[in-house]
Amino acid sequence: FSYKKKMINFLVKNILIFFDYFHKKKIINNLKKIIPNGYLKVILDVGAHKGESIELFLKNFKVDLIISFEPSKFTFKKLLKNSENLKNKFINTNIHLENFAVGNIDSDIELNYLNETSSSTLRELNVNSKYFKKKENLFGKLINKKITVKQINFNKYLEKKDLKKIDLLKIDTEGYELEVLKGLKDLISKVSIILFEHHYDNMIIKNYKFSDINQLLRNNGFKRAYKFKMPFRKTFEYIYIKND
Repeated sequence: FSYKKKMINFLVKNILIFFDYFHKKKIINNLKKIIPNGYLKVILDVGAHKGESIELFLKNFKVDLIISFEPSKFTFKKLLKNSENLKNKFINTNIHLENFAVGNIDSDIELNYLNETSSSTLRELNVNSKYFKKKENLFGKLINKKITVKQINFNKYLEKKDLKKIDLLKIDTEGYELEVLKGLKDLISKVSIILFEHHYDNMIIKNYKFSDINQLLRNNGFKRAYKFKMPFRKTFEYIYIKND
């Protein structure tokens, strides 16, 4: 990896950080229109990564409980470390962390763990896709290590928690969003707002289309409120809310 490549890598990352800041601000501002009192009793944060979304939500809303799920043991260590600062900063919020994936069944599954960790996925990767090669050209070799992670039945987990209501469900799982939603089963009725992303590039072999997610949500009484294109990516983020 040459000096020139390193500089390009550094610049690209910082450009993305800059534009992502305004992208996230737009999402938060639109969430505030749906949540005018700024209070969320319970947030489920599926795909916590290093705690970026925890901090984003707690900076902008009053939250009683946030449960965050991160399957990678390596990323989870960083999440644990970062959460100490967050717990000290947001003392009125119960921040609960879980080191597993959530889906339709209890099982051990393989995670494609990339050195560009935010792109790690429980789906197979199309390493010959133009998008994958484009990312490698910008960020360097996306070293992929397969690790076995634990997945738990989302519905059973939430039944044990006995949550009366889930104000916000955020899903950022790199192509595993539909499986997370299926894992809720009938408990999707307890969710008020869903924020999720959907990849339209061919780097991740998802085995589903956006229409599958849209149909599942419509069948369960949700409607689309907002759609946002992520900067420089073939990815959109969506906010769905209960019709009532």
